[in-house]
Amino acid sequence: FSLLMGSDLVEQGYPETLRLAHILSTFTANEVLAIQRYLSIEYGLKIMPRLSLRRSLFGPFGTCKEAS
Repeated sequence: FSLLMGSDLVEQGYPETLRLAHILSTFTANEVLAIQRYLSIEYGLKIMPRLSLRRSLFGPFGTCKEAS
């Protein structure tokens, strides 16, 4: 492990290779839509709308409408 840590750039205690791996392992919005569509067609799953945590907590006061 010490050889690995010595061969990688470490910034703020976090290896650069691991930071890049986390960045590259995320899905784009289009990839998420494609996966959801595949699952719904292939397995008949229904995709539920995403829960709005802001609306759940604040109700109608959780919107970002500007004052007139």
